[in-house]
Amino acid sequence: MKFILFKIITYPVVLIIILILYLIKYNINIRIALLNTGRIGHLALNTEIELRRLSIKKKNNVKKEKTILIAPSLPQDYVANEQLVKMYSRNSNVYKSWICFTFISIWHDYLLKTPFFFKLDVRSNEYKLFNNSNSIINFNSKEHSKGAKMLNDLSIGGNKYVCIFTRDSNYLEIKESKKQNNRSCRDSDIDLMIPSVKHLIKNGYYVVRVGSCAKEKMSLEDDMFIDYPFTNNVSEFNDVYLVANADFFVGTSSGICDIATIFDVPRLGVDMTPFGHAPFGQKSMFIPKKIRNNGAVIPFYDQQLIKFIDNFSCPDLWHLEYEFIDNTESEILLAVIDFISFIDSGFVLNYEYADEMGRYYDFFIKNSRFDGVKTPICPSWYNNNTKLYR
Repeated sequence: MKFILFKIITYPVVLIIILILYLIKYNINIRIALLNTGRIGHLALNTEIELRRLSIKKKNNVKKEKTILIAPSLPQDYVANEQLVKMYSRNSNVYKSWICFTFISIWHDYLLKTPFFFKLDVRSNEYKLFNNSNSIINFNSKEHSKGAKMLNDLSIGGNKYVCIFTRDSNYLEIKESKKQNNRSCRDSDIDLMIPSVKHLIKNGYYVVRVGSCAKEKMSLEDDMFIDYPFTNNVSEFNDVYLVANADFFVGTSSGICDIATIFDVPRLGVDMTPFGHAPFGQKSMFIPKKIRNNGAVIPFYDQQLIKFIDNFSCPDLWHLEYEFIDNTESEILLAVIDFISFIDSGFVLNYEYADEMGRYYDFFIKNSRFDGVKTPICPSWYNNNTKLYR
């Protein structure tokens, strides 16, 4: 009842705002959007994408347009990560106001029908944008001091380190208070990364498993491995700082991984789903999950699978008795070795493999949701599974 009463009272205000926007449109076009604050991945990527686009427009002297992104005042329970909101609010295009955020949220569906309001979104094809621009946000000196203390507390100090992550259902089950079975095909077992962690440690890296609500500890004890979700150092600031300052990131597809993307941290995607989905940030590689039907692994060129290249819904595949297969310990380890070589090469593929990846993009990715994403598959995985592609 209060909600309906509020809309009745404020309806004239909405009309006045729209009228004003139309009147000033002849001099300058105003675009307004809300930050997508509910999930850390959407808060990070959706905001970063729009601000990078605006930065490029500014460099190209695009005038007669003003974009305003509305963030809520803090603290707010519905904000997935307040540190990100604080950092984005330093940008001149971001305006922080609880009143404006709440007012627009209530009238959001109606306002989106006007030419002045829009949604921040991710199309998953922003490869060119991210590979031709740099991160919009950064830490100030006070935050760097805070982050350095945290790294000392974790016994990392100034040493090089890698962040790892595998998705499980625990975070969303806690956040949404319901089972997450319809997304479980995106999950993976953290222990499948143990050989990779040992390899990284052997090569002088500290390894930090990130994520704030992990279900299970990794079955590994080592002075150079930190199972961060099970320490007393978990905080929204530390979640962001750890990933943003890592030498590189290895993980499945989930919101925390997008922190690596927005800070241009080199990223290796493992257990990627759905087929075709890959990190689109700078300096990235990936390996996908295989797909099985009645015990047999299905080639990716199968016509039934091509229908699902854009589909993030697990039940749609289960309905056809298809299932995703997690990457093996060996596949992940070989991918990590590939990625370190990729880093050492200055993120350059050899000519023959680059040509092979070109054929992969043209046949599988072109005209899909991921069109334009030129992130390469790890050579070891691709060469060991060529029968799935041709």
